This record gives sequence, structure tokens and C-alpha cells, in this order.
Amino acid sequence: EGPFAVKLIKLLGVTFGSIALVHATVVEYFPDHDHRLHFWQIWLFEGDLIVRDCVLFFLIGRMWRQTGVDNPSWVLWMVVANLYFEAQGFFRWMRHS
Repeated sequence: EGPFAVKLIKLLGVTFGSIALVHATVVEYFPDHDHRLHFWQIWLFEGDLIVRDCVLFFLIGRMWRQTGVDNPSWVLWMVVANLYFEAQGFFRWMRHS
């Protein structure tokens, strides 16, 4: 299906674009962030999880019925989710063992 695939590809593109943008911003402006973690490592080790989450969110959330997946309301929540991921090291109670 044309519109279905286009919307899913746009969602994946916007998701990975926001991850790259937030990651680059955090590495640049927060010196206590791990500078050894690169975007290609996120893509390699967590890319399949990100794609699966996007596909499930797309299907369960019925996003193919929406008028657009690249409107500001969707992008804002993606950026907030990425900021949450990047902020885990700043809060003691959010750190992994």
C-alpha cells in the first residue's frame, strides 16, 4: 500500500532524525555525557528495537489513519522521549546498574 508505507517510512525517518538531533545536541552541550557513544552504535545495537517500537506504535496507534506523522505534535513527543533517554545519566535514580 502506497500511503501506508510512506507514512511508516516518514515515521521511521522522523524518529531516527530526532534521535540523531538530540544525541548530537546533548554530546555537544553537556560535558559530563559519554562522548564515546556514537550515533552509529545506537543504530547498530538498538536500531532493531527502535524500528520494532515504531512499527508497533504505528499499527496499534492506528497512525496510518492520521493525516500526517510528521506534524509538530508527533515530533515534539519524539524529542521528549529522546531527551528522557539521554537524561538518564543526570539523575541518580534513573541510572542503570
